[in-house]
Amino acid sequence: MHLHAVYALDPLLLAGMIKGHRAMHDFIVAQRDGIIAGFDVQHGEKRVALNQSVKKGDVLVSSLMADSRGNAEHLHVKGRVFAYTWEEVELEAERSAMPQPLQFFSMLLQARAQVSSSFLKDDRIVSENILQFGEKAGKIKLVIHYTLYRDISSPA
Repeated sequence: MHLHAVYALDPLLLAGMIKGHRAMHDFIVAQRDGIIAGFDVQHGEKRVALNQSVKKGDVLVSSLMADSRGNAEHLHVKGRVFAYTWEEVELEAERSAMPQPLQFFSMLLQARAQVSSSFLKDDRIVSENILQFGEKAGKIKLVIHYTLYRDISSPA
């Protein structure tokens, strides 16, 4: 049994590629998976909507826009696209002499620093959910799930 993938191309996108536009330099492309949460687009045509799920590599904003006659017009693309993304951080440390609540707080700060180390302007933590905190064989383990509001249009 053979499977064949069929992709539906936007007619304006296809027209621009046929005319010889530089395909990936004329678009804002998703750098990671997420749910679209907001736009800051000065030039270009949005190809996704708010609350739409996108995957890494999806075209978010195109440089091709239809004029009043339906012809493809090439624009300079400029802007940012924000989305809700998710990240899980797992930390493990040797049990120390400090009280367990203090060690927990220290690990929590380390996790926040780790998740925010690649943040760009306007990125932020939306929620922080502790999935696991426990001690086993002299080691403390902390697992946290983060929901993040991030610029997914720029490489981190």
